[in-house]
Amino acid sequence: MAAQPRRESDAAAKVVLGLSKTLASTLELDEVLIRVLDSIGLVIPLDSCSVFLLRGQSLEVRAVKGAPRGAGLVGRLFDLDGLPLNRAVVEGGEAIVLADARDEPRWSKALDSEASLGVRAWMGIPLKASGQVIGMLSIDSRKPGAYGEAELAAAFSFADLAAIAVRNARLLSETKRRLGELDAVNKVGAAVASRLDVDELCEVVGGQLQEIFRAGVVYVAVWEEEAGLVRVPFYAHDGRRESYGPFPYGEGLASLVLRELRTLYIAEDINVSYTVNTK
Repeated sequence: MAAQPRRESDAAAKVVLGLSKTLASTLELDEVLIRVLDSIGLVIPLDSCSVFLLRGQSLEVRAVKGAPRGAGLVGRLFDLDGLPLNRAVVEGGEAIVLADARDEPRWSKALDSEASLGVRAWMGIPLKASGQVIGMLSIDSRKPGAYGEAELAAAFSFADLAAIAVRNARLLSETKRRLGELDAVNKVGAAVASRLDVDELCEVVGGQLQEIFRAGVVYVAVWEEEAGLVRVPFYAHDGRRESYGPFPYGEGLASLVLRELRTLYIAEDINVSYTVNTK
């Protein structure tokens, strides 16, 4: 059944309040989520509980407590098509409570693993940030009818804390990324202002691109028009600097970018040949 939250008990409120103060001292997401799951067990009877984060059309197991071989589940992705109850929670944005999983036809299609064996009572609570569902909290018990309004209300409070932790971690990551990009722009600007020669400037630009994007291949190419060549002063593969000889203008993606004088983005099928008409 779909369920709405009610007022949590005073005991649960105290645990949630204490947990929220503790979580304010760390932004390490995995640590926060484990603390949330540990605290849930203090006020809600359970055999296991998990936090899933939405990854496209899949759910990633981000934290587990109490499940057999729970550590092996962390990081695994489960397609929503194979988890109809979880899909209902994520897409509907409302909690679902099962008094007995054996009476729910959709449960038979749930996690086909030791983690789901013996589960009777179950709650699935959406994690929401800025009005959007970003994952879900799963709580279960081997005792039928273990969850009522008080347990559900407490579960919503813990789900809110988990959602806040995820949102804060993502904001921090985005802030660090933007600061890194700004620092890279400043370093490149300083290099240009210092009037380095072309190869030295390519070294600075290539190094900053490598640090920001962590890409498998990073190179900076220079078109030497009179010679009809594209020279590569900076080339790195898997983080290692390598030499890369010049090639005729008109071959490869670099020539296409140079001719079009615009950004080229290819999402897939990169293993194709490109020849540019240089006339």
